[in-house]
Formats: sequence, C-alpha cells, structure tokens
Amino acid sequence: MSNAGRDALVAMLSRLRNDLAAINLSKPDAARVALQVKYPLNGDYMLEVRRLCQRGVDEGWLCDAGSAGARFSRLTTASKTFPFSVDAVELAGDGVGHGHPKGEVNICWALGGSPRFCGSDPGWVVFAPGSKHLPTVTGGRMFLLYFLPDGQIDWDVKLKPASGRGTAMLSDASGAQASSSRAASARAAASREGASGQRSARRVNARG
Repeated sequence: MSNAGRDALVAMLSRLRNDLAAINLSKPDAARVALQVKYPLNGDYMLEVRRLCQRGVDEGWLCDAGSAGARFSRLTTASKTFPFSVDAVELAGDGVGHGHPKGEVNICWALGGSPRFCGSDPGWVVFAPGSKHLPTVTGGRMFLLYFLPDGQIDWDVKLKPASGRGTAMLSDASGAQASSSRAASARAAASREGASGQRSARRVNARG
C-alpha cells in the first residue's frame, strides 16, 4: 500500500545520493564539514526533511517500534539507485552498540533539551569504516537519520553502556540475526540428539 508521506521523505532523501557516495568516509571530520556546508541543519532542504520526518511520527509510520527511550524504524533498504539503508531513531540515553564495516553517516537534531550525540552537537556526524560505537544521546532527546553504505552493520560488537542504562532498541537486522542464531542452535541440538539416538539403537541391535 502506498504511503504518500513515506514516498515524499524517501524521494527527498534520494537527493543526497551523489553527495553521500562522493564523500570519503575514511576522513569523517572532513566528510562532516562538507555535509554541514551543503546541507546545514536549518537550511531549506533539511527543514523540509525534518518536517517530513515529523509527519511520519505524527502519522504513526516512522519510529513506530521500540521503547520510550528509543523509538525506531527502517525507512528504506539499500538499493542500486540509492546504495544506503536509511533508519530513523528518536533517542534519549543509550542505544545498542554496533560496528560500521563501511562507515555510517548521521544527521541529527534536537527534540528536547540541549542534546549531544556521541559528544557531537546537532547536525551531521560521520563514522569511518571499521569504527564502532555505542550510540548515546546526552542532555536531552534527539531525532536521528542514519545512512549505512550497502546497509552494512555489525551487531556482534559487544559494547556496554557506561551508565548501565541500556535500551531495548533492536533493529530488524539484529532481531533477525538473533532469531537465526537461536534457530541454528536448535537445529544443532536436534541433530546431536538424533545422532545420539542412532548410536544407542546400533548398540542395542549389536547386543541383540
């Protein structure tokens, strides 16, 4: 079913394609400056992006999962036409630690208080390929859009909140990964039990 608000937001973000693809994520500070200059947080383009994001929250199709401290949703997966997955998060406090195999680009703005994202003021925040972090908002609440090249993310990174206040924020990717791991363990256990039963039957037959 078509969603006019979602379609409008995805179309607006698709205009970032060439600039996101062109920046060198291995130099995150320079990449951040370049994005800040071309797409300032209070410029016309970003104000429209923010308006569309708020529309999505108000209509219930954006940031519609998670807990009170971390509401999130997947906006779009990576594709040939736009090789970045895009996720949205409303965050106060700690998120879930993860790694960035190919880097990560964030645009974030304040929803309340005087928040900072991983020590950075509202605006663009860039993480280099191979980096890892525990996404944390201090001093208030923030809205974040994060872009992952080719949708690549590593949920196996083990990072604990310094505050001890982890949230229940799990993306579809991490949830699917956990489910797959549990299923694999169950299959392995069933296989071991089946093999054990076959060995026992062979011993009984041998004695008979």
